[in-house]
Amino acid sequence: MDVFNNRRITADLPFMDATATAREIEAFALQHGDVVFTKDSETAEDIGASAVVAEPLDNIICGYHLGIARAKPKHVTGEYLAYALRHPWVREEFRKAANGVTRFGLNLDVMDQVHVLVPSLERQKAIAAALHAVEDEIAILTKQADALRLQKKGIMQRFFGEESLVANEAAE
Repeated sequence: MDVFNNRRITADLPFMDATATAREIEAFALQHGDVVFTKDSETAEDIGASAVVAEPLDNIICGYHLGIARAKPKHVTGEYLAYALRHPWVREEFRKAANGVTRFGLNLDVMDQVHVLVPSLERQKAIAAALHAVEDEIAILTKQADALRLQKKGIMQRFFGEESLVANEAAE
């Protein structure tokens, strides 16, 4: 799962087919509200990128390269926890705790030591909803900007392409 580009894990995403033992399935089965995060990477700065399991999913397990942070519904929601783990000061704690030279990794005990501010459940839901809405708007605007860049490229090719220049020179 690409947690850098998919901050919400939903059934419509492409998943890799894999085999797992019954023990692995029990240990790594993802539940609605779980937060998966990078626990190792080529750079320490990439540690701790996270995504939330945004809906119930069947037969989905977490790969070995990701860690699972299971939200405690009476204290913290998965949506909020995923955003909190993306906060720069939390990412900095992960970066400092990462061990390695050419490949960096986290000891999962770090998750018990990382400091995350946890407001009331009502406030967590409001914060997560607001951030999700902003992310959705950014995605829409990014698609629009990409389409405009493509349109600009076409216009430039039309006006400055060889055929256009040859036609203009012939007209002169």
